[in-house]
Amino acid sequence: MCPIKRLLPSRTTPELAYLCARHGATGSYRSAAAVVSALTSVSCLSHMRVRRETIKIGEYIEDRQFALGWGSDSQCEERAKSLSMAIDSTVVTAYPFEEISKFEVLAGRIEREGRMTRRFACAIPRRILARVLVSAALKQCGWSPSTFVDVVNDGASGMRSLVTQIAPRVASPMLDWFHLAMKLHAIRSSLFSRNYFLPRPEIFSRCEKIWRKIREALWRGRAAIGIELTRTLAASMKEEALKRESFYGPAAATTFGAANRLLIFLQHNAAILVDYARARRAGRRISTAPAESVMNHLINRRLSKRQQMRWSINGAHYLLQARVELLDGKLEEQFICKYPHFRSP
Repeated sequence: MCPIKRLLPSRTTPELAYLCARHGATGSYRSAAAVVSALTSVSCLSHMRVRRETIKIGEYIEDRQFALGWGSDSQCEERAKSLSMAIDSTVVTAYPFEEISKFEVLAGRIEREGRMTRRFACAIPRRILARVLVSAALKQCGWSPSTFVDVVNDGASGMRSLVTQIAPRVASPMLDWFHLAMKLHAIRSSLFSRNYFLPRPEIFSRCEKIWRKIREALWRGRAAIGIELTRTLAASMKEEALKRESFYGPAAATTFGAANRLLIFLQHNAAILVDYARARRAGRRISTAPAESVMNHLINRRLSKRQQMRWSINGAHYLLQARVELLDGKLEEQFICKYPHFRSP
């Protein structure tokens, strides 16, 4: 019988819902409820209320993104000539009542003229939904059928195909240098190790020169030479690990394992190994470090690393939609579109 029920059917003002969604997308729901209670003097605010408001605005954001990504005529007024997209995925622990123990979360960022323009994320394992969200993010960045899109990922063809199904003009595939450098560093950390109380075998000094040649060959895009040198390094370290039992024996075994992993990685991705020096001079992005950064900032800090929690698939997906808008600075615009009287005089 409340007279303002017609204006506030959810019995919450838009301003309070905005505070719940903003803080719920930033930190845990319990800490967000405590912060909002201190700000508004609402003593009966619970963490479940914060969760409901965050998920509610996440559903609204997904509906708007779906309409934008599905509508082919809805494009940005200023069309871009080229866009750069970094895309990656990670795994999040699922809620006990889900059918699976872990589920994959897809996320990425789009850059226009060297500046980060838009983020996107999808936790629901539906390929059509992920494609629609990627399409909406591209259109908000000024994409058109004539726009040239450069996609950088870790070599997985599944994530790249999400973009190729949307954009007709996509740059040739390229294996990112970030993952190559990580595997090279894994070899270097054990190969270059020293024990000043034991004489260092000569084979380690020779393998150090081979490692430098491998790095130079991969940087110049010479896949065949890099594979052969890596095979030589792995064979030398395997033979050395069987000979010695002191400090350098385990070091050689660790180096052999890292070199063998690099060899398998190169053999599987030799076709998309390019001349990184030339690609960098041409202005292409050669590393997925931006994708790793957005995964850490967007997903891991809220869902995995700082919050050791288990998530339902829908709850994580809608939370990520709200978090994307918050990090892009557009969460307030979404509330203005949903509530025309939001923060009105």
